Amino acid sequence: MTKRTLIESVLIPHSAFEEASRRAGQSIDYVSEGGKEPVCLAIVGESRTGKSRCIESILARYPTKRTSEGLCVPVLEITVHPKPTVKSLAESFLKKLGVPDWDRGTETQKTARLMAFLHECGVLCLVVDEFHHFYDKTSHKVQHHVADWLKNVVSQGRVALIACGLPSLLSVIDQNEQLAGRFGSPVMMPRFNWLDNDHRAEWLGILAGFDEVLSAHFKMPRLCNLDMGFRCYCATGGLIGYLTNALRQAVWNALDDGSKRIRLQDLDKAYREAVYRLTRRKIPAGEVTPFDPEWNVMPNAASVGAAELVGIPVEEAPAKRTRAARALSATQVLAG
Repeated sequence: MTKRTLIESVLIPHSAFEEASRRAGQSIDYVSEGGKEPVCLAIVGESRTGKSRCIESILARYPTKRTSEGLCVPVLEITVHPKPTVKSLAESFLKKLGVPDWDRGTETQKTARLMAFLHECGVLCLVVDEFHHFYDKTSHKVQHHVADWLKNVVSQGRVALIACGLPSLLSVIDQNEQLAGRFGSPVMMPRFNWLDNDHRAEWLGILAGFDEVLSAHFKMPRLCNLDMGFRCYCATGGLIGYLTNALRQAVWNALDDGSKRIRLQDLDKAYREAVYRLTRRKIPAGEVTPFDPEWNVMPNAASVGAAELVGIPVEEAPAKRTRAARALSATQVLAG
């Protein structure tokens, strides 16, 4: 670990993270001990809520090893791209297993080879990230053929399945009765809410973990006190991914400047560089941001309301039709 990767070294589990890790471990251990009915788990949350870090912790707990008998891959993880097909999924799994001719053969042949390699490599669990791509948000349709194929791989291969993604992934499970029967209740990775006492306590606990690591290298404000905790919440919307973005940028800037201090104005600069462009709106000229010394640290409806919009994509407004376009449309209608 170097100072430039300092933030990535910090892993402070919160209750949802620990719940996801616990239940994932139960499912995998059940299969490893000869369980006949694979158990599936959904880890669900908005972008930047920590799902990827949860996957990383599962992979670290069950690492890939090369033994005298060959490659052992207890947990096999892939990321699903939009509009997946059986062919693309099978190829992704085979490629991740290091199969040299992963793109050879028909859909049926690829599936048969995958089943053989799952057994040969001792795979106990499949982790499918971006599982929501099984659901086409444009057509509002589930890729049923692909979901059925995955269900069959899980059943015949007797492996656990961990599905991670945005909340729309639940539509995929809900619309496949046989798949849904293998899932328990999902683990919801939260966007922390300052107005919820439990959420606020966990948020401050996470900040205390960052304080412990950062204070060994930099002189800086304590993030976990109430005022700084509220600043961090409003800047990042309670999303851990955005918090790490801002803190990482602050560390990078300090290292580049040769400084051992990270001041409030340094956090403001890092926030503007790493986070604020991802919010619904740009900063109007002269507006103070949560890390600005002049910003109001007293919790209020306006600040909390703005925080709830952080990270939510701006939907483009439909283009206005010109008078000429409207006239053309009317002419076309009459002509028809």
